[in-house]
Order: sequence, then C-alpha cells, then structure tokens
Amino acid sequence: MLGKLLKYDLRANLKIFLFIWPAIVVFSLLERLLVALMPSSSPIAQVLIIMTIMVFMMALVAACIFSLVISVIRFYSGLLRDEGYLMFTLPVKTWQLVLSKLISAFVFVFGTALLSVAGGYCLLDALPNFSATFFTTIRYIVQGSDENVLMLVLAAVNFVLSPIALLLQVYFSCSIGHLGKRLRVLWSILTFYGVSVVMQIVNTVAIVVIPFGLSDKLALTEIQTAALTQGFTCIESIALCVVFFFVSERILRRHLNLE
Repeated sequence: MLGKLLKYDLRANLKIFLFIWPAIVVFSLLERLLVALMPSSSPIAQVLIIMTIMVFMMALVAACIFSLVISVIRFYSGLLRDEGYLMFTLPVKTWQLVLSKLISAFVFVFGTALLSVAGGYCLLDALPNFSATFFTTIRYIVQGSDENVLMLVLAAVNFVLSPIALLLQVYFSCSIGHLGKRLRVLWSILTFYGVSVVMQIVNTVAIVVIPFGLSDKLALTEIQTAALTQGFTCIESIALCVVFFFVSERILRRHLNLE
C-alpha cells in the first residue's frame, strides 16, 4: 500500500515540478550563453556578468525554497486539513502516510537542489578556467589523504540528510502545532522556530566545541577536524530524523483532530 500512496504523491507533485525543472535547465543554458557571449575584457561587461550570476543564483535558491514550500503544503493539506479525512480512512498505517509524504517531498526537493547545483555549475563553467580550477581542486583533495576522502564522503551524506532533517522538522512542527485548538499554523511556526533555536545551541556544542576540543587533545590536523565535524553532523541529523519522524507519527496516530 505504501507503493500506491507514493505513486499518488509523486504524481501530484510532478504536475507542479514539470514546470519548475525544465525552467531551471532552460534558464541555466540561456544564462551560460549570455555570459559566454559577453566580452569579458570590458569593465562594464564584467559588472554585468557578476550581476547576472548573482541574480541567477538567487533564482536557484528561490526555486529550492519554493520546492520546500510546496512539499510542506502537500503534507499539511494532505494530512492535517480536509483531505486528511480521506487519507486517514484508507487501510494504511500512519507511518506509511508520513513516509510517503517524506519520500515524495525528498525526491522533488533534492532533485531541485541537484538541478540548481548543476545549473550553477553550467553558468560558472562559462567563466575562463573555472572547470580546470574546480576539478584540479577536487583532484588535489581526493589525492591528498584518506581523511580528505572521508571528509568529502561525509559532506555528501550531510548534503543528502539535510533536506530530510529539514522536512521532518517541519512535519514535527506541524504535528505539534496541530495539538492546539486554535491558531494551529501560528503554533506550528513558533514550534519550528523554537526547535531551530535549540538545534542551533546543540550544533554549537556538538559540532564546534566538541570536535575542536578533541582536535586539541588528540592533536588532529585541520582535515581530520573537518571530517570529525562532518561525522558529528551526520550523527546529529540521523538522530533528529528518527525523533522527528516517530514523534510526528505518534501524534498523528493518537491525537489527530481534524475539526
């Protein structure tokens, strides 16, 4: 049944992202062509190139934020609004409903992020010597030591975990806010803000103080310290994902009130 739910959620989101994803690709190619045709020797052209890159990067960030907002709306309207009357009458478990929304949201949020990164690279690749410098830097990091490779792998894992943790934090906040009898959206926003503040404090301790404190005691190099920091981030993200998911599922399963 999870497969059927996921198929429904993917189709519903695909109707929206069929316009967003091609737009990112088309505008990336157009921006690359525009930057490539500009005479880089002219000071005015250099200013225009910088402005074009900044505006396009802001547009890519806006696309990622929009995909996140769409995913949040799909979760809230699908499970906590009128559509929830239908969804919770289906012969499925609550965790399957939450997981289906999460997987669908992750596919489109992460897909938009990947396309945005690819679009940014496509634009910057039009600049002189960008690709050569970029790949030379990556090759230097990879060939440096095992700690360098470990750091890159952990950074990639964090890149994947970050949208999952953010989505689950939103689901958690919406579920907590849903417990209120009035002003549920406001309570959800306040919960999200409160959790973000607590997480920021925990991050300062777990990701900054602890790794750098251990690096002094164990005489770790900068790369080893960076890898250790990425490792702490991975552990924290996984722990938060587990907590957010199961708390959200329990609230929706035992304290659901769609009135």
